[in-house]
Amino acid sequence: MGNDEKLHELLIRSAKLFPGNTALVCNDAAISYHTLHKLSNQLQSKLSDIGIEKDGRIAIYSEKSIDFVASIFGILKNNCAYIPIDASAPVERNKYIITNCRTHALLIENIYADHFTDSFEIAGNFGSLTLLKNKTTSLDSSPSDLAYILYTSGSTGNPKGVMYSHHGALSFVNWCGSYFQLDHTDTFASHAPFHFDLSVFDVFVCIKKAGTLIIIPEKAAKQPMQLVKLISDQKISVWY
Repeated sequence: MGNDEKLHELLIRSAKLFPGNTALVCNDAAISYHTLHKLSNQLQSKLSDIGIEKDGRIAIYSEKSIDFVASIFGILKNNCAYIPIDASAPVERNKYIITNCRTHALLIENIYADHFTDSFEIAGNFGSLTLLKNKTTSLDSSPSDLAYILYTSGSTGNPKGVMYSHHGALSFVNWCGSYFQLDHTDTFASHAPFHFDLSVFDVFVCIKKAGTLIIIPEKAAKQPMQLVKLISDQKISVWY
C-alpha cells in the first residue's frame, strides 16, 4: 500500500469486491457499496462541471445522513478536501468557519442555504442537499495531500481548523483495520458527529473493510435506551 493512496480508493476497492454488501443504514434507508460508489461519482461529476478543481475545499453543512457520507467520498474523488460543519451550532459560528477555511463550495441543507446567498450561488442539488458555489473566483487552493479539515470547539476563542492529510488518516485507518482484525461481516456504529475526529474511524475503517455503517441520528445518540435497542436490533459489533 503506497504513500500516494487516497481515502476514496477504500470505497472504490470495496465496491469492486463487495458491490452488494450493505454500506450504509440510516433510519429506514439503506444502500449498497455499488450504490454508494455510484452516488459519490455523481457528486464528483457535478463538482467538476461547475469548475471546482483539484485541491478545492468543500464544506458539508448537514445533519448526519447517507447523503453526507456520499458527499464525503464524492468530494475526495474530485481530489478536494471536505470540511464537516456542525449543523446544530449557531449560524454565525458556522459562517466564520466557512469563511476562515476559504470554502470553494458548500453542500447544505435547504433550511440553512438562505444564510449564505451573499457569498454563494446555487449550482445544483445532490440528494437532500443544495450545492452552492462561492461567488469569488480566485480562492486559495489546498495542499495536494489534504483530505479534510476539522475545527476545534473554539472554547478559548474562535474555532481553529486542523488540516489532515490522506497519508496521515490512512496510517490510522490501516492500523485500526489490521490491529482489531475487522472484516466485511462487521457492523460499525457511526455515533460520533462527522465534525469529530472519532468519525474518521467509523467511516473509513468501515468502508475499508466493506462493513456496514449504522448512522445513528443525533437525537438517538443522546438517548441511552434508544441506543441499547439500536445496538441490539442492528447487531452492532464495532463501536468507537
